[in-house]
Amino acid sequence: MNSSVLRTIAASTIVATSFLSALIPFTAATAATGQGIELSPALSEISARPGQSVTTTIRLRNVTNLPFVITPHADDFVAKGDNGEPMILPDGELAPTYSMSRWVVSPGDILLEPNIYKSVALTINVPANAEPGGHYGVIRFSSDQSRGTEKTGVSISASVGSLILLSVSGKITQSLKYISFVAGTGTGASKFFENGPISFTQKVKNEGNIHEKIHGQVVILDSKGNKVGGVDINEKGGNILPGSTRTFHESWKTNAIFGHYTATAHLAFASGKTLESPIISFWIIPYKLIGFGILGLIVLFGLLKLIGSRYSFAIRKNSKQR
Repeated sequence: MNSSVLRTIAASTIVATSFLSALIPFTAATAATGQGIELSPALSEISARPGQSVTTTIRLRNVTNLPFVITPHADDFVAKGDNGEPMILPDGELAPTYSMSRWVVSPGDILLEPNIYKSVALTINVPANAEPGGHYGVIRFSSDQSRGTEKTGVSISASVGSLILLSVSGKITQSLKYISFVAGTGTGASKFFENGPISFTQKVKNEGNIHEKIHGQVVILDSKGNKVGGVDINEKGGNILPGSTRTFHESWKTNAIFGHYTATAHLAFASGKTLESPIISFWIIPYKLIGFGILGLIVLFGLLKLIGSRYSFAIRKNSKQR
């Protein structure tokens, strides 16, 4: 086997958490790639009734030049921090709420031929007593390091996964709450700015039992109540999982020079429900420009005073000479 193939196979080693960067935030990405396996979609949103079996199809491709066997298995995941990052739980560990991994039926080992696409159907059996609301898991595909490589003697290790957001029908509770909404810069919250851009940071908690993909706008008004700006919220379409808090950042690129302003964030749920943030106020004061102006006036006043003094002195001197 030539060295280029060996380098390709060596590069295929990846740990189970390596695919997280392709899945953050919880967006509907179309593909995720482990160094050896290409997968799509990276995220699926599915609805089901208690007691119903549903099927989701995941498309895989072996991007190496050698065949190998992969084994699908399911794990739960939870939100990590407030930036929408998923944290996959270790094998066998169940999420305290909203678990789904036990409901997935594995199709067994799958042989992936080189550079061939293969569609894999996975069945999710929702229990009849399943709690209504969201349930979350990841379907991971890991290569077998001993099978599929007998002809080459080369071992391959790769892993990639697809997030599943399952909504179980029943009593669905939609409830978002603002934890904070502030204007600021990279150094923190502030009520006074010299100029733009001005950043808005929102921290929103999901107190319901279903994931929410909110959208909306931060609306900025001047002191007369006129709209002078607007910034879209959650343009990447990230979800907020139940029981988790998520932070959103927006930036208002303004050329405003001076004035008092207010801002309100208007959010909308996918279902049409709405939520408004508290109203915040701030000032744009170009204090450096004002400072230079005041300094210029002081210098001008000093020069005028000096000129006036010298003029008065010259007049007095001429009067004495006469």
